[in-house]
Amino acid sequence: MMFDKFIPNVLDMYRNRFFQADPKKDTFLASFPRSGNTWIRTILFHSIQNRQPINLSEVDFGIPDTHYRVPRNKIMNSLNSETQHRHIVKTHEPYRWEVEYINAVYVVRDPRDVIPSYYRYISRKTNSVEIDFNEFAISCVKGAVWPCSWFEHAMSWKHFHDIAPDRISLFQYQKLKMLDVAEIERFGRALKVPKTCELISLFKYYDIDRMRNLEELGNRSNESAPGFIGTGYAPAEQAAIVDDTIRQHTPHWYSLMTEFGYST
Repeated sequence: MMFDKFIPNVLDMYRNRFFQADPKKDTFLASFPRSGNTWIRTILFHSIQNRQPINLSEVDFGIPDTHYRVPRNKIMNSLNSETQHRHIVKTHEPYRWEVEYINAVYVVRDPRDVIPSYYRYISRKTNSVEIDFNEFAISCVKGAVWPCSWFEHAMSWKHFHDIAPDRISLFQYQKLKMLDVAEIERFGRALKVPKTCELISLFKYYDIDRMRNLEELGNRSNESAPGFIGTGYAPAEQAAIVDDTIRQHTPHWYSLMTEFGYST
């Protein structure tokens, strides 16, 4: 099975890029696909616009995406005078040494949860075409699915943290999801969220049901298939298959997973 037919090819992504992103002026919110980026962007949209987005589509105009072009004149400025950056910009790209990021946040999620979520995301867009999960898991682990393997992605941003810890902060998705107060407060400081914003309340407010409701109210035109917002957890059977796949093909992943706080 060739998975590139279900994922935007490089040329299409290049054409649709948000070209106005500036690493020297913007704060970047980086993550591997299906690591909670849309959820977090929705929370951040609310924090700088002082209101809930009308739907998921509007989030792109408040927290732009490097992989999705929107008209420059429709990008929203912050309505909160305490905001200290031009834009918060989402990216799924791995860190590249030649990009001079002034400030970045990396959210990491356990690959045993990420890969099943990514599989679900792609499968919902294929209609009658059935994708074998085992094959998909192997392809992900070996880096054959965009943007690269989870390990390469996480290691690249960890490398940036190793060489420039003052310009990037690392966060575990699960801690944010579990409403770890200290972690959410640290997250707010890293993204320069206005001190007047009750960020913890927003993390509680945007639960799965509310995120699904925003999707029902409207999403990007290229995300017309329902079910963009997932369940927030991986089926145990699929998580076990990913674990076995890692153990068989890329056991070196476990040391990095341990560094990020995941049990192996």
